[in-house]
Amino acid sequence: MRCPPGKREVFFWDANCGGFGIRTLSSGRRSWIFQYRDEHKRTRRIALGDVSAVSLEAARAAARRHAAAVTQGGNPSVQRKSRHRVASVLHIIEAYLSDAKTRQRPRSYKETERHLRRHAAPLHHERAEAVRRRDVATLLERVTKRSEPIAANRVRAALSALWTWGLRTGRIEADSNPVSFTVRHPEKSRERTLTDAEMKAIWNAVNGDDAYSRIVRLCLLTGCRREEIGGLRWDEVDRDHLVVGAKRMKGGIVHEIAILPMIAAALPCRPETSQDCVFGRRGTGFSGWSKSKRELDARITSAGIAMPRWGLHDLRRTFSIVAEDPVRRGLVASLARPGGNLTGVNFLTTELAAKRLELLRELVPAATHLAVLVNPANAAATETMLGDLEPAARAMGLQIQVRNASTGPEINAVFATFVRERPDALFVNLDPFFTSRRVQLATLATRHAVPMASGNRQITEAGGLMSYGASTTDAWRQAGLYSGRILKGAKPADLPVVQASKFELVINAETARMLGLTVPPSLLATADEVIE
Repeated sequence: MRCPPGKREVFFWDANCGGFGIRTLSSGRRSWIFQYRDEHKRTRRIALGDVSAVSLEAARAAARRHAAAVTQGGNPSVQRKSRHRVASVLHIIEAYLSDAKTRQRPRSYKETERHLRRHAAPLHHERAEAVRRRDVATLLERVTKRSEPIAANRVRAALSALWTWGLRTGRIEADSNPVSFTVRHPEKSRERTLTDAEMKAIWNAVNGDDAYSRIVRLCLLTGCRREEIGGLRWDEVDRDHLVVGAKRMKGGIVHEIAILPMIAAALPCRPETSQDCVFGRRGTGFSGWSKSKRELDARITSAGIAMPRWGLHDLRRTFSIVAEDPVRRGLVASLARPGGNLTGVNFLTTELAAKRLELLRELVPAATHLAVLVNPANAAATETMLGDLEPAARAMGLQIQVRNASTGPEINAVFATFVRERPDALFVNLDPFFTSRRVQLATLATRHAVPMASGNRQITEAGGLMSYGASTTDAWRQAGLYSGRILKGAKPADLPVVQASKFELVINAETARMLGLTVPPSLLATADEVIE
């Protein structure tokens, strides 16, 4: 049922429910309506919701309730206007979002806005004071069925914050928060990494030109979070780099990614006016994550592959796993002749531990006790690193004490021990988890006045003392060269594994001053970057 050409609007009436119908506009919009005559015999009309958002059964039931009210002398239109004069949930949401935008980080605000505008839509036209716990519980059950329990938890948190704010500011006149005591689903930390076969299945299932397929391919190729790619802007796409702005990064630090040939192929063509987001119809970024993910899972299943439950963030976790010696892990037969179907660039993540310790000792020459922070979940890399670090520490006369942490609270607990067992310096093993917690690490190291060294420059940029490790930009360029050769027909088995050849020493001079340390001129001269 559509509006015919040449007309502004057309009504289609239901034969089974008097006054109930569909209003279609020339713009293509269609909405359910209920039409009746009031006590003055004037025709009145009430909108019951958009056809795409409200089901036929729900709209017809609402029309019948209004018809019953009219029969009893009521006037639904007047009653609705009277209710709207009282603060609706939507009015509270608008006021709350205006305040939240000034307090929350852009990424957090965007999530809050999405939950309240989209998921909480069934409550929008209700009076805030009239919303009961059963209304919120029903909404959360609906979100759980449509999306997943985790999404329902996020909506619950957003609604709870909304009501708490409304009660404190006096915008909601009520005695309690209706979100209280509603079900919160238990959450387990996500530790899943994908196998090679699963990664291949996902890659094969996203070979289309639609936005979601391109986003997943870019997540696979770059290791970025889905929001970082889904919200990518054209002004962040340079000629040879993706430069994700600090405001959109979880750690608040600009992230640069070399545009390799496969990454370039996954990006859509740049439009003539390229000021908006790369993905999304309205220039505000991609939406429709849940529906697109279900369709992707269906394609994988139809290909005869049974995959356990997974999420897009698993791509990032898998991408971020630090690989030690590829020969030791059995990934290749040798560095010179890899064999099989695998080659690449070895970042030498664990082999540089002794060199980092030597540089740290130059910065903190009086150090005798060293704390070493490792992730027990990455046991293989930890064992390799300690195998190089311990002999070097003994040669320098350093006593080391290994501390384990694989969660945020465990990091807090490690630093709490520094109050009574104060180390002279902290050595952070190179690990994706610690990189993701760089702001927490830098904050705690500053608070406890502990010089901190690592192999990741991002930790130093966040406030650590120094870092020494392979240049990721240079390594990605080398990987780009290999990608080009493979795409032109070269066999991976014939391409030797490239060892990282460019290393970066980054020193945070501001942190050194805060710690009362003097950076030796020799280190200042050899440092690739000194953060002032």
